[in-house]
Amino acid sequence: MWLLILIVITRSMNYQLMTKRAHGTIPNYFASFTLDFHPGSEGPEWGKNASILEIDLNDNRLRTLTKNLAPAILRIGGNEADKMIYALDGVKCNGNYFCLTPDRWLDILEFGNYTGVQILYDLNLMPGREKSLKDPWDPSNSASLLEFTAKSGYVPWFELGNEAQGGFTGDVSSKDFETLRGLINKNWPNRRSRPKIYGPSCHINADWIMDFCEGGGCDAVDVFGFHLYTGYGLAKHIAEQIPSSDFINDMEKLVLTVRDLIPMNKTIALTETASCWHSGGPGTSNAFMDTFVYLSQLNFVASRRNTDSVMRQTLVGGYYSLIDNKDFHTNPNYFVTALFKALVGTTVLKIHRQAVIGTDICGTIFLFAYCGKDAGTVVFSYANLGEREPIGYHDDIFQMKGLNAVPRTEYSMTSDGLSSRKIYLNGNLLEVDDAGNLPKMKGNEATGDISLPGKSAGFITFKVAIPACQ
Repeated sequence: MWLLILIVITRSMNYQLMTKRAHGTIPNYFASFTLDFHPGSEGPEWGKNASILEIDLNDNRLRTLTKNLAPAILRIGGNEADKMIYALDGVKCNGNYFCLTPDRWLDILEFGNYTGVQILYDLNLMPGREKSLKDPWDPSNSASLLEFTAKSGYVPWFELGNEAQGGFTGDVSSKDFETLRGLINKNWPNRRSRPKIYGPSCHINADWIMDFCEGGGCDAVDVFGFHLYTGYGLAKHIAEQIPSSDFINDMEKLVLTVRDLIPMNKTIALTETASCWHSGGPGTSNAFMDTFVYLSQLNFVASRRNTDSVMRQTLVGGYYSLIDNKDFHTNPNYFVTALFKALVGTTVLKIHRQAVIGTDICGTIFLFAYCGKDAGTVVFSYANLGEREPIGYHDDIFQMKGLNAVPRTEYSMTSDGLSSRKIYLNGNLLEVDDAGNLPKMKGNEATGDISLPGKSAGFITFKVAIPACQ
């Protein structure tokens, strides 16, 4: 059974939704995020709250804001992960900023436990290589941290190194992960309660990735993690590039590149991603225009089979953060994440476009579908980079008179400007209260024809049961 959706502008384009079979699944932590080690001295775009070593993990507003987005992975990594030492078994900090003490590590693990986020920690792959990158990894300090963690009773997940393709060959990196696999298995002998290993958290380099997998690295990791930034935060025309179909399509092609390189039975994750690298950009990565990219990225990654998560860079820190580093003010993508988690279930549906007769003028609409989080619902997630688009529906859907007779709830996100940091849901400004609690994010109940507001992103939930969602 297929659901036919006819999008009508001045010419028509058909979409089909498979209703008998699910296309795939995603875990409930699919939409996730990161934190780095950037010290406050690195500039105002980072600040003290950008570093996991400085941020007040007992701050009630931060805890509530994080808890709102659970379940999720909180990946702790970045370039500075490969500078870290762990103050265990005789290793001393001696004034070194990049030093993780046992107490701070336990604070981090407790923060994850309280907020409902799964800690994913990036271990340092540089020890033993201070003189030459060709020397083998010395895992002794990491082994101390793993042993301490196993005894603590917490079960975080682990990575090893950040963007190793910049200094090591793929086959060398694969051996490092085989060593890590041995350490994990030793400290957590029970397979069912063993931490997952993500990696190698590389940038996309096809030959390097193939070397890593052929060297055994893909077998050593539970999830193949990679990084993705489509744009450059300081690019002259980045504000024009981000809210464009070309930008989103390019990002999707890069994800497909990795999916094609990795064995299909290996799960993939974007362990660090945003629209732009170099801390993002003010008025772009932290503004409403970025919601088109972020929501579309969540959608097209979910639509690839065997995907684990998208980890937004960052929860706090840089211009691409979900939460501002100064006062924990929420940026637009914070609410995109919250709505995605509130509405979207774990079953992904297959939707595809039929052949278009005539000129395709619908390239500004990105449309995806899921079984809803609420039973008996189907959720369409969309980004409309164009102007207002009316939508009509083909008759005889589900042997009914038409889908426009089915009750639905619309969640349309707009703003007063692409560079604005304000986001509105059905015309109502979204803000958390002083304690960090989410507002009531109510949709508009409707039947009949639909119009997608111009320059909008959002969700439409239909109250209808289909076999694929049973």
